[in-house]
Amino acid sequence: MKTVRKKVMVVDDEPDTADIIRLVLEAEGYEVTTAASGIEALEKIKDEVPHIIMTDISMPDMNGWEFIKKARESLNSIPFIVVTGRKESTDRIMGKDILKINDYIYKPFGRKELVNSVRSVLQVI
Repeated sequence: MKTVRKKVMVVDDEPDTADIIRLVLEAEGYEVTTAASGIEALEKIKDEVPHIIMTDISMPDMNGWEFIKKARESLNSIPFIVVTGRKESTDRIMGKDILKINDYIYKPFGRKELVNSVRSVLQVI
């Protein structure tokens, strides 16, 4: 019986951050796609829906909150993990209470924190 690899999309305008997340998660057996913006991510999820999306908040053109709102228009139940350097309480309220994101990871993050967050969120779905 073939095991289905869980698909993770990473949305971050910083290529180094996206690459680090991709490399860590691929080493754990996940299939990872990346997008450099919310606009690019919305195009990609039209073709292939991931099991989970990890997104930064501070991005040009469309910030992470706008991206989550747009993605949820068609993918209401998809889980989100926000990966951000922003630690303002208003951001946390927006994410957890208003947009119902599943988890928050603050930059800089550790490998274990990243992997545990993804595993925890995917166990729920």
